[in-house]
Amino acid sequence: MLSFSRWRHLAIVLLVVALALAGSFGTANAATGTGGNAALEQGLTRLQARFAQLTQQLDAADAFAAQLDGQLATMRSRNQDTRRLELSLAGFRNRLKVVRSVWSSTQADLARRGGFDAAGRVSNSDQAKATLYRIGTSLGRITNLLADANAIVRRDFASNGQQPAPAPNPGGGTGGNTGGNTGGSTSGNATLEQGLVKLQTRFAQLTQQLDAADAFAAQLDGQLADMRSRNQDTRRLELSLAGFRNRLKVVRSVWSSTQADLARRGGFDAAGRVSNSDQAKATLYRIGTSLGRITNLLADANAIVRRDFASNGQQPAPAPNPGGGNTGGNTGGSTSGNATLEQGLVKLQTRFAQLTQQLNAADAYAVTVEAQLADMRSRNQDTRRLELSLAGFRNRLRIIRGVWSGTQADLARRGGFDTAGRVSNSDQAKATLNRIGKNLGRITSLVDDAYSVIRREIPTAPVRPNLP
Repeated sequence: MLSFSRWRHLAIVLLVVALALAGSFGTANAATGTGGNAALEQGLTRLQARFAQLTQQLDAADAFAAQLDGQLATMRSRNQDTRRLELSLAGFRNRLKVVRSVWSSTQADLARRGGFDAAGRVSNSDQAKATLYRIGTSLGRITNLLADANAIVRRDFASNGQQPAPAPNPGGGTGGNTGGNTGGSTSGNATLEQGLVKLQTRFAQLTQQLDAADAFAAQLDGQLADMRSRNQDTRRLELSLAGFRNRLKVVRSVWSSTQADLARRGGFDAAGRVSNSDQAKATLYRIGTSLGRITNLLADANAIVRRDFASNGQQPAPAPNPGGGNTGGNTGGSTSGNATLEQGLVKLQTRFAQLTQQLNAADAYAVTVEAQLADMRSRNQDTRRLELSLAGFRNRLRIIRGVWSGTQADLARRGGFDTAGRVSNSDQAKATLNRIGKNLGRITSLVDDAYSVIRREIPTAPVRPNLP
């Protein structure tokens, strides 16, 4: 795991780079393309990349706090005194609030990026230098604050005999903690440590499957809504879906206790190395049993709801299988024409996923513009016209969400295709592809128009996210 001292060093390096870039050029120059301007533009790109890394680390720190919450809950269930650790965790969260404040102002500074145009090119070199200096300083402060927050909470937990989960390090690189088996570990310990890694990997897979099952339930909701709009009787299927969700609640309960067990991982230290082999064996047995139970409960839940829907003549969306072994493909009996239709469905599903990403990015884009306007208001600038433009942008996104929801329901029931995506009725399949294709085209055009209008009305708005 990349140590916090190395992160501090990297922040200082970034700041020195920004200052060096700032100091190596003369007077303000609005023209683009000079060597000095190119260096400033590269400096902005580096700071944007570092800001993205720190955003990941801050999100991971929030998740880390949630893990510690789970650890304390387990301790309380064992009647252990957690008062001092709870104060430490509260302090950790307060420090993260301070970091979030600095992060928000840095985000606003990056959004307006004085001295750079919307494409990140230099428009005024003096302003650009000041911007790089200011942002570099803020990023260094965020790095140090995060490092201190993590160091303090981990020290407090360690001094109380606890082994908190590893401090967050998304995108960590090589760092000093390479994992693996330490030189002093025995062959038996290495086997236990590998077992822990395998169980952690399996837990991550089951987490994906459980999240996918929740999404699957939402798809079935859409399917039932469509049936009701056609005056079809959905009462029995609604009971089945309610039973499916109840089963998922049971799974979530087992999942939560397993997550807590993995967080404290008795018999292993914070780096996942064996500290007590007997405890480690008991931990692996307990977690392995829980993961097996989650696997079986999920399989039963999916099998029952799919059986109920199939017996009612419905074709529910494919059961969730993230990372699974269902390769799909075209069955041997499919004709060449059917294979074309099946490939068409896959392409439309892929395009729908891309547009979903674009729509989520547009929501985030609106938040960025909102921060930009807030900064303008803090400078007593008149933003009324720009606020109307942003409101219009959000209204367009609501319209797009409406079309998107209808398309999602259409993809869920996909008339003319079976649950594996193979053609069951070619005429219905063609009609389905035609209808979904038109809706995806409409979503594409509406998203393009929404960005075009807001960027025309707010010239300082950031560039559109570069997504497929």
